[in-house]
Amino acid sequence: MPPTLGQRKEYLIDWRNPQPEYEEHSEIHISAGLQETVHWYCDKKFRVKSVHPAKENPEAPPHPFYRKFPDDNLEWGFQVNSGPLRPEAVRSEEEKKKDYLYKPVFEFEDGTPDYDPHIRTHG
Repeated sequence: MPPTLGQRKEYLIDWRNPQPEYEEHSEIHISAGLQETVHWYCDKKFRVKSVHPAKENPEAPPHPFYRKFPDDNLEWGFQVNSGPLRPEAVRSEEEKKKDYLYKPVFEFEDGTPDYDPHIRTHG
């Protein structure tokens, strides 16, 4: 029997309507256990500049995905898939009070200001 797999979470990078820094960003919830991924897409070329722990949890592991951004892909494109989460990017059962929060940062080929949504990880 094949394993239960999660979803590929699609996320439109809406560079025309970035949320101000002081507003709450909507989070993408992904599961390491279900091998879920994030599929970022946009109508202009971009790349993932970084994915790092949010200021709310600086103790989170520095690289949540097996792919290390930006090193694993320096090319500009209209879509990027995160690949699955590393197990270390999820808190252990004993620490489950709160899941880790990460901030991916995108840069655009044409110089549009960086954009940074949030990712919350789950087991």
